[in-house]
Amino acid sequence: MKRLTEKDESPCTCCGGIGHCSTDCSYKQIYDRLAEYEDIGLEPEKIVFLKNVVDDAFSAKPEFTEHIRELLRAEKDGRLVVLPCRVGDGIYRVVDDCTFPGDCGTKRMCKGCEYRNLFIEQTRFRLYLLTDDGKLRRGYYRTREEAEKALEEV
Repeated sequence: MKRLTEKDESPCTCCGGIGHCSTDCSYKQIYDRLAEYEDIGLEPEKIVFLKNVVDDAFSAKPEFTEHIRELLRAEKDGRLVVLPCRVGDGIYRVVDDCTFPGDCGTKRMCKGCEYRNLFIEQTRFRLYLLTDDGKLRRGYYRTREEAEKALEEV
């Protein structure tokens, strides 16, 4: 969209021209309001579309307004995390288990050891399985295909 306004200028004809308005005349107010819309960077059609989406959401569910505010506050405070799946959903874990009688001390290094068991186990997603950045902990996967690929790489 081609910009029609410039910062700190207004086409006021009653005050000596662009940029010289000393009062809050209607020309300056119109110009400043247009400049605000241009600062947003959206075409009028997109603004109308977004307004309709928001109006529909808020009219269908009045408590939605407070919920959106709460989410925005949480985002601002760094408390908002998008979970990789719902709590209780099935996820998969790659288990690297050593059944050596005693402690051989090389559990992670005995690649071909006859006592080493590698397998995939299905479990349920719980919040404690998240890392600090909101991702699943190492060894846990959303799909069986992801777990099988990780098992091949071990």
